[in-house]
Amino acid sequence: MSCMRLQQPRPIRRLNWVAQKQDLQNLNARMKKYNTIMKATDEVTSSIISMMGGAIEDQKRASSSNAGISSHNLSEADDDVKTLIPESLP
Repeated sequence: MSCMRLQQPRPIRRLNWVAQKQDLQNLNARMKKYNTIMKATDEVTSSIISMMGGAIEDQKRASSSNAGISSHNLSEADDDVKTLIPESLP
């Protein structure tokens, strides 16, 4: 018995440079599609973040203007209550 290592035969596909070239072209095509998808995803994500930022700013402005309106309304309500309740009552 010999101590020589038996070599596995190489796959036919590995020896076929045409198939390798086609595989590389397919891979490149998939990578281009992936790149296009990633660019579109980045644009959409950026747009969503921008819209959310605008909505948050609008909400902050609305709440700050509502706070001003509320405090104004409260002082008017206090005036109305004072006119309804005579000063002579405890």
